[in-house]
Amino acid sequence: MLQAVRDPLGRSLELARRYGDTLTLPTLQGPLVLTSDPEAIKTLFTAPPEALGPSAFDGLRDLFSGQSLLLMGGAEHRTARRLLGPPFHGPRMRAYGPLIQAAAQRHLRAWPTGRRFALQQKMQDISLDVIIGSLFGVTDDAGVQRFRDALLAWFAALNQAGLAVLFRALRRPFGGLGPWAAYLRRRDQLFGLLQALIDTRRQGAPGDDILSLLLAARTEDGPLADVDIMGHLITLTVAGMETTAILLSWAAYGLLRHPAALARLRAELAAAASTAGPTDPEALARLPYLDAVLNETLRRWPGTIAVTRRLHQPLRVAGHDLPAGTLVGASTLVHFRPDLYPDPLAFSPERFLTLTPTPFTFLPFGGGARRCIGAALATLEAKLVLAEVVAAPLRLAADRPLRPVLRALALGPAGGVPVVLDPTSSPLTQS
Repeated sequence: MLQAVRDPLGRSLELARRYGDTLTLPTLQGPLVLTSDPEAIKTLFTAPPEALGPSAFDGLRDLFSGQSLLLMGGAEHRTARRLLGPPFHGPRMRAYGPLIQAAAQRHLRAWPTGRRFALQQKMQDISLDVIIGSLFGVTDDAGVQRFRDALLAWFAALNQAGLAVLFRALRRPFGGLGPWAAYLRRRDQLFGLLQALIDTRRQGAPGDDILSLLLAARTEDGPLADVDIMGHLITLTVAGMETTAILLSWAAYGLLRHPAALARLRAELAAAASTAGPTDPEALARLPYLDAVLNETLRRWPGTIAVTRRLHQPLRVAGHDLPAGTLVGASTLVHFRPDLYPDPLAFSPERFLTLTPTPFTFLPFGGGARRCIGAALATLEAKLVLAEVVAAPLRLAADRPLRPVLRALALGPAGGVPVVLDPTSSPLTQS
């Protein structure tokens, strides 16, 4: 486990080479049956929804103080997805395009010139503005800053709480001085802001944001309780706050280390600008090479090693009869199978210009009934932000490979991709 924490991808690839496609690993939640065999992954993702449930620690319920897709199962989970699904598809989602572009352009103008900075932090600043606008419907500068400060403070306190996040027995206030007490203070401050926003919005006209949708939603029991609305909003915030920033950071890192790919993407963007206009989000989202760059980034640097579930019913996986209660995982190591992706450690967007992977060989957003509900919005945001970023004269601050490291929610680049904004710079040669 210590080796996995230090080098999660490298250690996992080593174990797969040693033990094969399907193996059992010890984890804090008990033994995990992990598979990178596409047929076994298909078994997991096509199993009846009632056969598998969430794998998250039940103790996480205290963190969200309400309903959360991460912790729901069965009919409750299906109902929640129906409520939350509409804004992540069709015209509602495409309406977020100008908001995403405006956030990216605003932040890029403020990037320092000639000074080293961590690209991931800058990408997270953009993602936060997108979340605050699309989820909460807050777009004024003062309101965005209030929510930005509260979210960052809450997220930092969550990281500092350490194992108390996972184990209720460690949640002790220690006279208000311990990390758990600090986390509760930050959580209450954030939820206070959300409650005030909900109270105000109930009295005003609805908007296109997700909070407005949740306020208008009705279940068999009537409208959603405020605490459940806040739980859903925080879940979506957690899911998108750092993961999209990490995706964008890896994409920029891959392009800066491969000048030919960067030049090809810039040429595609320039051609699109000359025909559809430089700020048409729908035209940008359809660009084939931009799509290939994002797909190759998600393949080469997956956000997690495994998409895990807890069996509610016995299931036969890869020739093994697993009892109910078993923790199972579809492994993103399938992305590194040379029979599916030749030269799998290479960054080669071109492969996705002709390759159409199945949902069982390419799983950056999970799969089955619990596939990430915000996948389409995350992809749109990544494409529109990357289209802005690649126009900037960035260079990597050091010519060295970066390895994935465990962060709070995803496998991020060590050091956050240190870069310099330099008008005289050129990308590094491929290595």
